[in-house]
Amino acid sequence: MGDGRPARGAQGVGERPARGARERSAETRARALPAVSARALATLAAATALAGCAALPPAPAGGWEAYRAQAAALRAWTLEGRVAVRRGGEGWSARLRWREAPAGWTLELRDPLGRRALRLRADGEGALLEAGGRREWAPDAGALLAHHAGLPVPVAALAWWVRGLPAPGTRHELALGPGGRPARIAQQGWTVRYLAYTEPAPGLVLPRRLELERGALRVRLVVDRWRPEEAARTG
Repeated sequence: MGDGRPARGAQGVGERPARGARERSAETRARALPAVSARALATLAAATALAGCAALPPAPAGGWEAYRAQAAALRAWTLEGRVAVRRGGEGWSARLRWREAPAGWTLELRDPLGRRALRLRADGEGALLEAGGRREWAPDAGALLAHHAGLPVPVAALAWWVRGLPAPGTRHELALGPGGRPARIAQQGWTVRYLAYTEPAPGLVLPRRLELERGALRVRLVVDRWRPEEAARTG
C-alpha cells in the first residue's frame, strides 16, 4: 500500500524466516479469522447506514482537482475502523488498524472481542504476517492477506482507494459526486463506492464509509478515525 511503490511494510520487519518455514504446506496454514454469523455482519451494516446520515463536510473549493491534491498529499496516516467481508452466505467482520508511513505499512485485524487475529507488515522486499503464533513471509502482501483472511484485494491499490483516489498506473473509471468528491471508482476488476466522507483535519476531507465489490465478494469499511501525520503532508 502506498503512493505508487511496490507492496511494502512497516520499519523493522526484521529478518526473513528460514526457507523451510516459508514453504510449509498449505495444509498447515489456518485461516486467521473465522466466519461469523449474518447477525454480526448485519450489525455492521446498520452502523454504516447510520454513519451515512451525518452531514457532508464542506467540499474543497476547486472540486475534484482540489480534492485529489489534498488526498494525494497525505503520505503518512493511521486509520482505525471496522471491516466486514462477505462472499455468498459466508463472511467475517473485524476491527481494523492500518498505519501507513514512507518506510512501510502495518495492518492489524482484531476480532469483535478485541483480540488480535493477524498483523501484516510489508516493505519493498516483501511482507511478514503474524497470526496464531505463526510467522510467514512472502514477496506479495496481497497473497498473504488473501490466504489467511480470505480477502484477495490488491493492497497497493487499496491505499489509494481508501483515500478516494484511483491507483496510478492502471486504467480506471471515475464518477464524481457532490462537491467533486469521488462517488465511484472502477479499477482492476473492483468497484469502489463512496457513501460518506469526514473531515479529520481542517482542509482535509477523506472517505468515512466505502464498499468494495468484485463478483460475489463484498467488502464494507467504516473509518472511525483518521489520524493524519502533519509532518508527512506535502503540497
